[in-house]
Amino acid sequence: MHQSSILPSTHTDLITDAAYDYFGTRLATASADQKIKVWRRGVDGSWEVEESWKAHDSPIAKIAWSHPEHGPLLASCSYDRTVRIWEENNDEPRNSGKRWHSIAKLVESKGSVRDLAFAPSEFGLRLATISSDSHLRLYAPSLPSLHDWYPLSSPHIPSLIAGDDKPSQPHPAEGGISRMLGRTGGPAESVGASTASGGNEVGGGGRCLSWCKEKWWGMVVAVGEGSDGDVQIISLPQPSPPVHLLTLTLNAPALPSTPSSAFPPQSSTPVSPIGSKLITTVSWAPSCGREFHLIATGSRDGFVRIWKVTTGEGAGSDGQWAGEVVAEMNDHGRTITRVEWNVTGTVLTSSGDDGKVRLWKATYADNYACLAVFDAQAEDAME
Repeated sequence: MHQSSILPSTHTDLITDAAYDYFGTRLATASADQKIKVWRRGVDGSWEVEESWKAHDSPIAKIAWSHPEHGPLLASCSYDRTVRIWEENNDEPRNSGKRWHSIAKLVESKGSVRDLAFAPSEFGLRLATISSDSHLRLYAPSLPSLHDWYPLSSPHIPSLIAGDDKPSQPHPAEGGISRMLGRTGGPAESVGASTASGGNEVGGGGRCLSWCKEKWWGMVVAVGEGSDGDVQIISLPQPSPPVHLLTLTLNAPALPSTPSSAFPPQSSTPVSPIGSKLITTVSWAPSCGREFHLIATGSRDGFVRIWKVTTGEGAGSDGQWAGEVVAEMNDHGRTITRVEWNVTGTVLTSSGDDGKVRLWKATYADNYACLAVFDAQAEDAME
């Protein structure tokens, strides 16, 4: 039986992102009202706000929790071109406005920072960000202090793919000096404005990223960049320069869509691309013993796609990484806003502009079927 609850949000604008902590007992929400709220689940299953604060000077794009072994940390990114690291002070009372405080402000981006994610804990405290200037940045703190973060690498993705990206390995002190001098990324970027690298809020630049969960392959990230529906697989070995491993491209003939018969799509009319097949969200599945990787993507054309990526002996004839689309689902019929795998990589959750959340699971025939649909409007009607 599926159970759900409604959180009486006190955000004054659109909620742009939500993230559970490692244990699933706390939930952080971010909003276009520039605020972050942290919720705590009670013993009766209800959720209450334990802290709320203004975090940025523009709408917040994404938030992420660190692994608990690194302490209570939150990272947030915004259209104000900054990333902020927040640390919790348990000595302060809840709802005091002082429990979470900013310990670092990262200002290297020349465009809106659209996504960020902490690396798997095996690699230590590392934070990857992607922004509309098409730079993938990897940050680390100058331990034992968490107040000074510096970029380990910041490849420009189109240049890296073309093979003419010059490795950038700033000295740790360089990043610290820039922040001590108060350098910023310039005025806040408006929606639709061009960035320094030619990207813009409508199409170009990087939009989303997801870490490979298997430490065997090192620090590897899947990045949605550009407007052609491609996903770039990039390795970030340290201290070696970044390496482009693979492009998952939709230039090949698309598979027939597979809407669920039990849960029909929003519309029977084929979905036409909304300007492009731009990738809006990406999620790398935990391997859990598989000999291949699964990467899910969502895009503006309304499709959820699942890619099978092979490496080593199971890859192409040249032993390089290879990938192919193994499933396409267009049940949402609208832009896909989020895809996310469960902890075993067996169930995929997707949400879209149709206002629905769908759960997907592979059948014995390796076809992905829709297990359930959650409809916010239907839930409201029941109240």
